[in-house]
Amino acid sequence: MQEAGPALIFILFVIVVLLIIWWHFSRSRDMVEQWARDNGMELIEAQRRFLRRGTYWWRTGKGQEVFRITVRDSSGQVRRGYVRVGGWFLGLLSDRVDVEWD
Repeated sequence: MQEAGPALIFILFVIVVLLIIWWHFSRSRDMVEQWARDNGMELIEAQRRFLRRGTYWWRTGKGQEVFRITVRDSSGQVRRGYVRVGGWFLGLLSDRVDVEWD
């Protein structure tokens, strides 16, 4: 019966870690989608970038995410670039979104 305590703590730990990972991925994607809506753009494609981060390759903190995006603006022009979401210090707790176009 006493062995159930450490097992329960381990299971709770795993659940918390999985929830944090889920939040991180969904929050970063939601930030990109919200940025596109706020700027009157249709998000055609958004690929999360882990290694090839464009101009952000050396300027991204651990809590930030970089996406390669393709959007259509209000005039119908298709544009491509990189979006970095989150702040350097607070990560995804910040609402910061930076964009650099090709």
